[in-house]
Amino acid sequence: MEQAYTFQEQLARGSSIEDKVIGYLERREGVKSVIDVSKERPYQAKGIDLLVESVSGSRKYGVEVKGDYVMHNSGNFFFETESNDVRKTPGWFIYSEADVLAYVSVHESLLFLMDFPGIRRWVTPRIGNFKTRRTGTKGESGSVIYHTTGILVPRSFLFFQVSGSISEIRLDEDTISRRH
Repeated sequence: MEQAYTFQEQLARGSSIEDKVIGYLERREGVKSVIDVSKERPYQAKGIDLLVESVSGSRKYGVEVKGDYVMHNSGNFFFETESNDVRKTPGWFIYSEADVLAYVSVHESLLFLMDFPGIRRWVTPRIGNFKTRRTGTKGESGSVIYHTTGILVPRSFLFFQVSGSISEIRLDEDTISRRH
């Protein structure tokens, strides 16, 4: 059965997930600052939610944050390939310019930090080998106004294929408490 959510529901869920990722990143050694740029248009167009600056200041990393509420049942990453089937807009997996993909399996409290360009380089030529799924976005009337499509990439398979490109972190109070 197809899932469908309103844009506002998706936005509220995403904000909570971003807060957890920010909390984790702020506590990492070597991180000077984490800046939330998710509401800034130039970064939205690049598919970047956070900028992480190293202590040395020599580098800023763009981070794309995604939350998944079904991975605990499916065992799959959902990589969005088409954002809006009506407008024919590419999904975040295709257009994001982020250096890091921070993918959260919400019900498992797991954060997967991925070398995004490396993952994309491996997945893209094999994109037709994966099952696709779509979700709906509901309008104010409650009916679906467009669909989002993505590929399902099995977690265990991706770990096996690109093991050096993914880190798995358990999120708990110690790992997500924000610095002040």
